[in-house]
Amino acid sequence: MNTLIELPEETYTLGDLIKSGSTAEIFEFSTSTFSGVIKLFFPFIPEEWARTEYQNTLIAGSKLSFSVQTYGIVKVKSRIGLLLNLSKGISLSEYVLKHPSKLLSIPKKMAEIHTQIHEVNTVDELPELEHRFFYSLTRLDFLPDEKKEKLQQYFHTLPKGTSLCHGDFHFGNLLLSSSKAQSVTLLDWGDTHKGNAMYDVCRTYLLLKSPSEKPVWIYRFFATFIKRRIAANYLNAYQKITGCTPQDHEKWEIIVAVIRLSEIDDIKKREWWKNIVLQYITVIQVVNQPSLSSF
Repeated sequence: MNTLIELPEETYTLGDLIKSGSTAEIFEFSTSTFSGVIKLFFPFIPEEWARTEYQNTLIAGSKLSFSVQTYGIVKVKSRIGLLLNLSKGISLSEYVLKHPSKLLSIPKKMAEIHTQIHEVNTVDELPELEHRFFYSLTRLDFLPDEKKEKLQQYFHTLPKGTSLCHGDFHFGNLLLSSSKAQSVTLLDWGDTHKGNAMYDVCRTYLLLKSPSEKPVWIYRFFATFIKRRIAANYLNAYQKITGCTPQDHEKWEIIVAVIRLSEIDDIKKREWWKNIVLQYITVIQVVNQPSLSSF
């Protein structure tokens, strides 16, 4: 189903909410010919964004058995939705925080899944990271133009790569089914692109490592500690599987932070990512060469 069809209310049943995010909500959903879930984008999300995720999900679903599958793009109550084959479950972020004893096994499994994604190279139809990075760079109001120029130069020194990159691979986008088999399904292919796997790894590592947002400080302290352990265990497992080094992903930290800053508006959340940019900009300034390849 490639055509965007608006479904009359009497033709479908919208069930319980399964998952809610910053751009969409996932509900149980059924029609006379379909039974599964629908990912309903919020009204402020452009139609082009939803269509891009639909196409990316089709591509990922054709190449990876653990990817969520999509069966069409529709409009429900003036909101665009993707029909997905997804059952009820719990995100791995919730699961690990409830089961601290899984700090070693779950991050290792996550690294294994991520490796399988990056082994896919036949994704010429996907966009590259360059456009998104340069768009994000224009939105950094705390950097003067000469530093933005240096960041552009630096980006061009990094190897492009040809791997399938999820673009937002973290525990929240991995759903553990409630069935006895506890299979894992990977969601949210909206930021998918063709590129260097180390960018994808670095983004995952920093997302996992970023401070917790728990409102009570004592819970925030322990949640942040657990998150850092998870991040370290994930990265160690990925490095053991692939043979990559810390230097391979560290060079992408400022790129990840620039893009992440374009995604969030909350001042407190932005501060941590802003500090990464400022830290790496200092290093680039120290190099002070026309070519930043030695960074």
